[in-house]
Amino acid sequence: MGAGILQDHVVTLDYPNAQFILEKRGTPSPGKADAGYAISFRAGKAEVVQLFNGSKAARAGLKLGDHVLSVNGHKLDLPIRGASCTQVNWLLGEFDPRKAATLQIERGGQRKTIRVPEQ
Repeated sequence: MGAGILQDHVVTLDYPNAQFILEKRGTPSPGKADAGYAISFRAGKAEVVQLFNGSKAARAGLKLGDHVLSVNGHKLDLPIRGASCTQVNWLLGEFDPRKAATLQIERGGQRKTIRVPEQ
């Protein structure tokens, strides 16, 4: 099952009764803003794990595998084990991918600044 089904359906996981419930939505879910790239944490480091060809992020110079040090001045490296919740909550809750973003990245031992324009 692909993630696209969530636009038209509501999924409920009923753990106590061991049920997976799929219900059709009355109206489709509003789309989420798309930045043209995705960041994930691997071994305590933020990394570009998805990049859409032709996106503004790709045209700005972002590459798959780039180690992301910060986004708009917000540091993403995890100095202490278990601190990822704070960083993930910031990315999901406060970071607006529709707005311009300045990413400090490291690629091949070199630090660079990538400015992704407003979507």
